[in-house]
Amino acid sequence: LIIDESVPPRWRRQAFSGLHSLYGLASFFSPAIIILIGNLGFSWQKIFHALIIFPVLLVIFTRNKKFLPKVKEADLEKKSDDQVIVNQKHFSIKNVLPFAFLLSFYVSAEVMLSSRFRVYTQAIWPIDETTSQSYLASFFAFLTLGRIIFVFVKVPFSNRKLLSLSLILSLIFLFIGVKVDPIGFSLIGLSMSIYFPCALDLISESFPKAVDKALPFVLNVIAIMLLGAHFLIGAMTD
Repeated sequence: LIIDESVPPRWRRQAFSGLHSLYGLASFFSPAIIILIGNLGFSWQKIFHALIIFPVLLVIFTRNKKFLPKVKEADLEKKSDDQVIVNQKHFSIKNVLPFAFLLSFYVSAEVMLSSRFRVYTQAIWPIDETTSQSYLASFFAFLTLGRIIFVFVKVPFSNRKLLSLSLILSLIFLFIGVKVDPIGFSLIGLSMSIYFPCALDLISESFPKAVDKALPFVLNVIAIMLLGAHFLIGAMTD
């Protein structure tokens, strides 16, 4: 919602990608950082107490209206050259539900793959725990790399085409990971990297007048889907 109100439509997809590249960087570096801080003699409780300062600082900074300037109404309504807004929809559960499933299945797939990556790779390939961990690190590296590249490279394709490309490449890499080499599982991170920012931008351009209602609804469906996916996948793998 912050991006939707603060970033012009022509840069919105890249802003979503930049925001979620930070998630990839955090996933990649946070274990090493936590271990480093722990070796300095700090307990995990003290680390969590120290992290409280960041949301407090965010609240303080966002009180300043200049911190998050709103996009001018003319910029919001202006159609960019490469992202023409079509099929604008009014908010209703019927209209937004397909978008909710579109995004919730993706998030469930990403979480299920990353959280049980070692289980899948070691069940299919004769590799040890250390090698499997290396492939998992490569998955997050590719996920982050794809989103960082997407921030700086303006791709002249619509969100729908990029979502289709992401799905097709993910299936190809999955086949490679199962039949050819476990590096295919890592490469899925690259093909998945563009999906989430494109899906969020697709929702914003489909519900330009009701994005503040559509996005929270989608996120609620994602949360419910994740609960069900964790239970079902956990029952099958454990």
